[in-house]
Amino acid sequence: MTLAEGGIDLFIPETYDIVWSLIILVIVAVFFYKFFMPKFNAIFDERAAKIEGNIAKAEQAKKDADEAKAKYEAQLSTARVDAAKIRDDARAERPTSSPTPVLVPSPMRLKSPLPRSARSNPSSSRPSSRSRARSVLLPPRLPARSSVPSWKTTTCSPR
Repeated sequence: MTLAEGGIDLFIPETYDIVWSLIILVIVAVFFYKFFMPKFNAIFDERAAKIEGNIAKAEQAKKDADEAKAKYEAQLSTARVDAAKIRDDARAERPTSSPTPVLVPSPMRLKSPLPRSARSNPSSSRPSSRSRARSVLLPPRLPARSSVPSWKTTTCSPR
């Protein structure tokens, strides 16, 4: 069968097919409108309310953060003004004629086990108090060889 024999009538359905299709379409549309649409609307409304609530929470958190930042910046500017005032007062109190020596605490000093005469004599054959203190406090250094030195060759044994 060719298009010339039936023409356009091949593409147009019969009247009874159109009527029954419309009846089924109306039934499905009414069923969908009555049962499914209320559930969809409830879900969409709940989701919209949740999103709006989250947006409101985010805006409140942003306001709180802005207030905290403003408070911090106010405290920081006050602290800077106070620091500048303290610095200016200290500069004003400082004598201009001679600088005052500032005593800075030194790190813990170890007492040398050597007598005073041996400490002050640089030509002494004994090690200095610093190297002796180091050899007492720290473990001996191993040589580059893979063998372990005997106790007789280490520097930490008292002589």
